[in-house]
This record gives sequence, C-alpha cells and structure tokens, in this order.
Amino acid sequence: MLNGARRMAREGKKEEAAQALNDYIASNPGAEQAKEAQDVLKELDKLAAEGVQAKDSRDPRGSPAKQPGKTPSKSRPGMKPQSK
Repeated sequence: MLNGARRMAREGKKEEAAQALNDYIASNPGAEQAKEAQDVLKELDKLAAEGVQAKDSRDPRGSPAKQPGKTPSKSRPGMKPQSK
C-alpha cells in the first residue's frame, strides 16, 4: 500500500496518493502501519511545498523570474532597425 502511494506520487498523482493513504489510515490498519502511512503523507506534503516554492520563483507568465542587474533587450525579433 505505502509503496503504491509513493509510486503514484512519483507519477505526478499526489492527490490520489494522499487520498489512498487517508483511506488506508481510516481503515484502522494498526498503530505501526498508520504511523508509516502518516509519514508518507508528510513526505507528500513536503514534495508539494517544494513544488509550490519552485512555481513561486517564476513570474505569472511562466518565464523565469527576472534576475537583478539584467536589462531587457530593446529589439524585437523580426523587427528592422529604424533609421534616424
């Protein structure tokens, strides 16, 4: 059960894995097994928190956050330089 939940989490199915673990805990598997399942839930929470932090380092358009000291280019691809 616990390995299956970990596998689901690695496959990107973290919500399904958490639900399966919560269902398992609710079935009263015993103190030791319930503790192990809770530990796996904590692992999933940690992974989810790390994923949120990674997303926060990007701007809303999905491109990497701007780095200090870098100035954006004023030219656009495909545009011809203007003559003065």
